[in-house]
Amino acid sequence: MDGPVVDVATRQDDNPSDEMDVDNDGRDEEVMSELSDGEDLRDDLLNALHDDKFSFDGNFYHASLLTTAPNPCVTISGLGLVGMPLSKRDAKSIISCATLAPFGHGERTVVDKEVRDTWEIEPSRIEFANKEWEKFVRGPVCAEVCRELGVAVGNSPPRMELYKLLLYETGSHFLPHQDTQKANGMFATVIILLPSAYTGGQVVVSHASTTRTINFAPNSFLSTALLAWYTDVKHEVKPVTSGYRLALSYNLIHTAPPGLPKPCLPQMGDSVRVLRRVLRKWKEAKYKKKKSARRLVAYLLNHEYSNANLHEGVEALKGVDAHRVTFLRGVAEQLGFKVGLASLEHHISGCGDDDGGSYHNRGRWDYGGGDEEETPGMLEVIETKTSISGLVDLDGSSLLPVGEIDLKEDALIPKDPFKDEEPDDTEYEGYMGNGAGQLDYWYRRTVLVLMHASEVDNICFSVAGIPYAFEKLKKSTAVPPTQEDRLWANRILQKTSTLNQNQIVTMLYLALKWKDVDMWKVVMKGHACTLSIMDVDKLVKAWKMFSFEAVRVSFEEIIARSMQLHDRINFIFNLRPQVSEEEKGVVSAWCKKESDKVLASYTTADLKDVPTIMSIIRVAGLEAFTKVIMPNLIHKQDLFPFWIAMIKALRDGKKGILERLAKTQSASEEPTDPSTTPTEPSPDTPAQNPTRNPSEKVVDDLIKTCLETAFPQWTKVTTTAPYRSYCGAGQNTQPVVQTTKIDRIIQLLEQALIIGDLDVCRRLFVDVLGTPGKAVDKFKQIYTPLAPRLGNLLLSKNIDLCTPPFVDMFQILIGTYLRDVLGKKGHLPHGGLRKIGCGCTECGQLDRFILDPTTTRIEFRLVMSRREHVEGRVRGAPDLCTFETIYTGRPYGVQITKRPEVVRDAQWPVRQKEAKAFLASIGSDELVQKIMGDRYADVVSAINGMQVFGMVRTAVSLPSVGDAPMASLRPPTSLQPPMASLQPPAASSSTQPAHATPNLAPGPVAGKKRKSGPVILGPVIDLTEEDSD
Repeated sequence: MDGPVVDVATRQDDNPSDEMDVDNDGRDEEVMSELSDGEDLRDDLLNALHDDKFSFDGNFYHASLLTTAPNPCVTISGLGLVGMPLSKRDAKSIISCATLAPFGHGERTVVDKEVRDTWEIEPSRIEFANKEWEKFVRGPVCAEVCRELGVAVGNSPPRMELYKLLLYETGSHFLPHQDTQKANGMFATVIILLPSAYTGGQVVVSHASTTRTINFAPNSFLSTALLAWYTDVKHEVKPVTSGYRLALSYNLIHTAPPGLPKPCLPQMGDSVRVLRRVLRKWKEAKYKKKKSARRLVAYLLNHEYSNANLHEGVEALKGVDAHRVTFLRGVAEQLGFKVGLASLEHHISGCGDDDGGSYHNRGRWDYGGGDEEETPGMLEVIETKTSISGLVDLDGSSLLPVGEIDLKEDALIPKDPFKDEEPDDTEYEGYMGNGAGQLDYWYRRTVLVLMHASEVDNICFSVAGIPYAFEKLKKSTAVPPTQEDRLWANRILQKTSTLNQNQIVTMLYLALKWKDVDMWKVVMKGHACTLSIMDVDKLVKAWKMFSFEAVRVSFEEIIARSMQLHDRINFIFNLRPQVSEEEKGVVSAWCKKESDKVLASYTTADLKDVPTIMSIIRVAGLEAFTKVIMPNLIHKQDLFPFWIAMIKALRDGKKGILERLAKTQSASEEPTDPSTTPTEPSPDTPAQNPTRNPSEKVVDDLIKTCLETAFPQWTKVTTTAPYRSYCGAGQNTQPVVQTTKIDRIIQLLEQALIIGDLDVCRRLFVDVLGTPGKAVDKFKQIYTPLAPRLGNLLLSKNIDLCTPPFVDMFQILIGTYLRDVLGKKGHLPHGGLRKIGCGCTECGQLDRFILDPTTTRIEFRLVMSRREHVEGRVRGAPDLCTFETIYTGRPYGVQITKRPEVVRDAQWPVRQKEAKAFLASIGSDELVQKIMGDRYADVVSAINGMQVFGMVRTAVSLPSVGDAPMASLRPPTSLQPPMASLQPPAASSSTQPAHATPNLAPGPVAGKKRKSGPVILGPVIDLTEEDSD
């Protein structure tokens, strides 16, 4: 349940003779004269805040909700039982039998509704039908009040005596007053508010320099509340603004023997006067100049509090700390000081008092001969640092959420507070061999911080910087801005280069709110000010507010500073519809100039930019891409993903592009080829279709140009950021690189098939087969994973694998695999892999090595007799392995190595299994037979180890010139595929577009056996020899 709302205020009494302000005996002149006395602010503050002046361990008032209170069942004679919560009907009934409450005025008791407007009923007419109520009041309530007021209960607890039942109706109040002693031994008043809904009726209590306002109205309908204060506390009940406030008033009476004085508040008048004199002297710079200029001091509290405690403010303080701060607060705030709480850390660093006794005696500080390690004392202090952090005000609100304030030695009270104190933490690095190591002490305390209120912002800004300034501006609502708002804004503007994106947006918002064009221009120069963080509407609003000429330069700067093509183009395009007739010429010309600059400077080729580029093409035409953007990109390497994305986007957006072309060029105009590196289309491409729209040819040629640009980049896979991130730091990125290459091969083939360009497929196969490296490695890394993916691609496009140039590729892959990877089945030496040992432990290990076809070498480290025994067993099997004695290390060793032919022949079953898996990845036995034709029998023989697969002399072929471009891709009806092939000129490059008409000479026919010779694919590539690397 929520507690009372307590407001803290500095006491400002109307009576000018209040003891806190002026001494009636003429001592005000004495106080003022004392401002010239004293030499040291710290000494005076230490004396003014000393424990003996604030030793009272209690509070002058108490307020809380009684969450466990029973219903008292109040019964009034002549009226009966009063229901709870109090109803309007019962309230009027109480008033009908009540009297107006009087108040004491000098020696008289009077009734004056201007001073006190309250209804009361005498205790003799009150009874409580619930017998638990009296127990509750005498027990928990009395104990709570005594505890909070600092009353020592002892063997004679105070007595709670019912004084009156009080009812406040709308308008009822009681002006500030001080209770008189209504009974012998009375020292405090206790008020219990019963459940009754009302608003207003706040209670204001004041003592010395402190005032508190307690408001129970928000909880009044269902809650029972408790208030208590000493009799010499001035208090007031504010007018009730609605409803009824029902209360039971009790006198708290001292019951101890006559020799014990009754509890009372300490007389704080002298203490407060001393404190006021010191603070006034500091404020008016009456101390020595250097010490008066001190911006803050930190006073060590008696108790230590956690950060969570500090955020509770003064309510978390205990005992003398609470009493001290309570009285300091009012005086300090009246004189223009700010009181806060913070965590202090004092760090001392120096050399340990260590002569190396532990270093020379079993590695420990053995000064006393004991077994426990001891940290030496501090021999010499090298550096000290004192700082405070987590600064909050007395309400617990953060003044300095981050950072710390460094304190000078003369800002800490008392002086040398850590002398002879044990540190909270110690760290010693130990004796260093030639001297003592570094020794560090840390002391941690909670401090009361006293600052000039005018310096708080300067102090916090010097530590927290820009974030603190933004916290101050966050509270700004004034338009136009106040002088303080301008001050904070100017502080921020001086550090525009350090602002982050959110801070930039906030400052631009304020510039628009305050209609400050100069502020707008300064903020727009910030490094973090880019279009990615800006709402275009805000930029347009600035244009309309300040004029285009006023914002033109800032617009150019933000465009130049922004990195994303979408942001830059979108901003420029969105300005056009906003232009007025007066500015149309200027703004349109500016937009054209800036658009040209953006496009001409574009070099990033980011995949995210492809949709934007397509929008540019639809709006500005193909030439914006082909003549402005493309020349910057076409010669750059490793843009493969970008070009593939562009191909797809151009194909998907072809209809819109053609509609735009139709609007901008007449039917009689010959379309211009936009390609910066045009290629002569092959007879198989749609470009040769005589019925095709000329504009369509322009788009198709651009798509082909993009494909030709991407073609040589399929191998340009980097091992940087994305791949290292994928694999993890330090891991081998090669598998990912090879997988990416295969992905790119498939993407190129797919795009080539979509546009019907089989020449690209053929040249790509030549490039792939020409990859450098050993055949075994190339199959493992590229060909083996590529084959099934190629088959799946053709199947998805409804293309028969047995049509050129695909059948040629599969024939070469199968033939090369069988010849260079599977190889021939060898015959193991006499006896095959066999045990050669005698059965001893070492020979058992030797036999396991011999019989394992996957191992090639083993090493033994044995004593001479056992080593010579193993060597003797190896000498008996020279057809299987050799050995070499190792004469380094202890004991000597023997290294045994299998003969290469033994290893190769022993691995035949593994190679055979892998070969079958490779063929199966291409397709069924029937499909492999269809691909290989007459050579299928040779395939079977090679798989069964009967003979080595012979050479296939072939070339990657294309359909005949007379066929339609995609007609040759129809599935053939015969199991014997047509093998007439077209071999390109020998000078053709595998990575450059072919511009010349291909050689139409027929190639060799599949199925006919030949002598062993090189396999030819396009340009002469000799697959009979492996690369040296």
